[in-house]
Amino acid sequence: MKYKFNKNLNRNKTDCFKWDQRKLAFGTDKVLPLNVADMDLPIPKPVQIALQKRLKHPILGYTMRTDSFFNAVLYWLKDKYNWDVQNDNIYPIHSIVPAISYAIQGLTKPGDGIIVQPPVYNPFAELIEYNGRKVLNNNLIMSITDHPQKLYYTIDFDDFEEKAKNASLFLLCSPHNPVGRVWSHEELEKLGNICKKHKVKIFSDEAHSDLVFRGFKHIPFGSLKDFHDISVTAMSPSKSFNIAGLSTSILLMKSEEIKSHFEDMMKKHGVLMTHGVCFSNTLGLKALEICYTKCGDWLEALCEHLDKNKQFIHNYLENELPMLKISDSEGLYMAWIDFSELGMKQDDLSDFIKKKAKLGLDTGTKFGDNGVGYMRLNFACTRKVLEKAMKQLKNAINELVVVS
Repeated sequence: MKYKFNKNLNRNKTDCFKWDQRKLAFGTDKVLPLNVADMDLPIPKPVQIALQKRLKHPILGYTMRTDSFFNAVLYWLKDKYNWDVQNDNIYPIHSIVPAISYAIQGLTKPGDGIIVQPPVYNPFAELIEYNGRKVLNNNLIMSITDHPQKLYYTIDFDDFEEKAKNASLFLLCSPHNPVGRVWSHEELEKLGNICKKHKVKIFSDEAHSDLVFRGFKHIPFGSLKDFHDISVTAMSPSKSFNIAGLSTSILLMKSEEIKSHFEDMMKKHGVLMTHGVCFSNTLGLKALEICYTKCGDWLEALCEHLDKNKQFIHNYLENELPMLKISDSEGLYMAWIDFSELGMKQDDLSDFIKKKAKLGLDTGTKFGDNGVGYMRLNFACTRKVLEKAMKQLKNAINELVVVS
């Protein structure tokens, strides 16, 4: 079946965070927003049909998770990752970000050190600080590839081990947002062994796990048997199938000790009731089942579209904007772009992108101090929109060069 991802859809006035909050986020609604991590692309048709069918029933009350929910998760993990789990390893949760907070509260004590790998998804550091813990930055190492415009990121394992000596928890971002690395088996094993040696627990945020480009393979951290006793893996169909608004995610854990800590935190926050009920989004449960059992070919086609968009950006920068560099991403739909050769301070760069290029991007320092000079661009859109964005960027930089 052929899928089309190049039909522009108007999201204005749909209560869309990305489009309807431009004025709040950027001070103007005259920017093309390519920031928030959802896609300006339609959900799979089978999901839309299933939700419409469910809505024919006029009641949307409390909903239980049936065998079909668990079977869908089991099928997806086995089919896509060759990972066998049991029903009692699966904990439904509305969102991964609150689960990170539960991990921090349940697996560490106030004042404990928690490792993150900047530049990285900004809620990591925010949640550590909000919960009275200490951020331990294991900065990724950036290098230039054989192609002078492409950046590649690796892990500083020596520094990671030093940080692990003073840590209780490691927040792993896999695949890594925003640099787009899909960690290899060797890299994950090395991280796991260091954590096990120093008795550091691991929370693996794998929200983007399904969005991997041809030639690369995501390995769920929880599938590595040597580390079941120290790890929690978080996954979701939200990014992969563009259903973030349905608030449906899952936690996967085998350790009884870790389960106990999580259950305590979920009960304290009213997410898991004392009699074992974990309230869920009725439509989200249905969407997850359909995504995981009937939309595998749609996801494959989506990844091809995203890969082509990524290549388009790379080619455009090479031919039209050679002063910019970009991370050679292996997954995600985020372009991590280095604007440092423009010689601007970060605030000036953000203003330039917003006011001159008329683009709404995420500023690099949002992801850590080593994001200075960078911006993050979401390319999960139609080719027409992406071409428009690149032309606006080119025109703005050309004007800047002429004025200079």
